[in-house]
Amino acid sequence: MINKTANPHVHRVADDDAPVGPLLLTIHADTAEGLMTPEPLSIDAEASVRHAAALLSDLGFGALPVVEGSGTLVGVISQSDIVQYERERDDATVEAVAPPDDLPYAFRVHIPEATTVRDIMTPLVYAVSPRTAAATVIDQMLELGVHRLYVVDPNDRLLGVVTAIDVMRSARR
Repeated sequence: MINKTANPHVHRVADDDAPVGPLLLTIHADTAEGLMTPEPLSIDAEASVRHAAALLSDLGFGALPVVEGSGTLVGVISQSDIVQYERERDDATVEAVAPPDDLPYAFRVHIPEATTVRDIMTPLVYAVSPRTAAATVIDQMLELGVHRLYVVDPNDRLLGVVTAIDVMRSARR
């Protein structure tokens, strides 16, 4: 139940009068395979950064696994990677300080984007096998301080992803 408050920007999603006490949750999965979202959307390592940014923005994702060839996981690209790239890169637009005599105003020349996902992705990916115990998956997410672990086969092909939401979904009463 969502209660609107006097502040139109705040919507309370729980009562203040809810009983306080320990909450014991049961995870209703035994393994990473039971927790994971199978066949997650991924992006090819040779895709453009512009394409990655559009996917992340349009889908509301924080990150995408990066694959090559037959689905081998090689990295992850996040919104943070793209923001950092944009912050550090040289401006790809060349501006004229003064217009040539035959042009009435200053102009811009756009240089096409040649940067690929591989160029800016994080090449370190935390992954588990489908048979990894669910408790171990959760412990590793907490220990590593990550929001997701990727699930891969013995050849590092992407099979799925376990997110914090997947864990909470499994623990829902």
